[in-house]
Amino acid sequence: MSVAAKRSAGPLTVGIVVIATLLALAPAANADAPVSRDVAPGCIGLSLNIIDLPYNGGVVVRTDPRQPGLITIIGGSNSTTRYLSDATITITNETTNASGTTHRRYVHTRGGSVGGGYIIPDIYTGPGRISITITAINHGLMALSAPRCHGTVFVR
Repeated sequence: MSVAAKRSAGPLTVGIVVIATLLALAPAANADAPVSRDVAPGCIGLSLNIIDLPYNGGVVVRTDPRQPGLITIIGGSNSTTRYLSDATITITNETTNASGTTHRRYVHTRGGSVGGGYIIPDIYTGPGRISITITAINHGLMALSAPRCHGTVFVR
């Protein structure tokens, strides 16, 4: 028997075996799982209330590979004091030039899109590059225009 055969496995060999085993046992990424993407996450403006969290007009777009061409939009932002927003959401498929607009009135709360905000489910956009533009008027003691928020997402 050779000298090399008599030695026990060194730390490097053990480490490589452990890493290879973990990689083999790790679950593969689920290609069919829904995916959420932030659209215009940095679109921030003044809150209607002077001492408050800033208005955030960005949205989350959820896509599901099992439902091609379909999206869900989730919007809303946190506020330490409640106020209303009237939002206009315009969705355009840049590949086909098809577009549509919807309006939502929602309340800003401490829970953001969980406690207030809005959800627009099952919007058929078709596949391609989708452009989303959000404008809003915030209401309280006075009305204040929010910044125009815009972004794109690719939909299969």
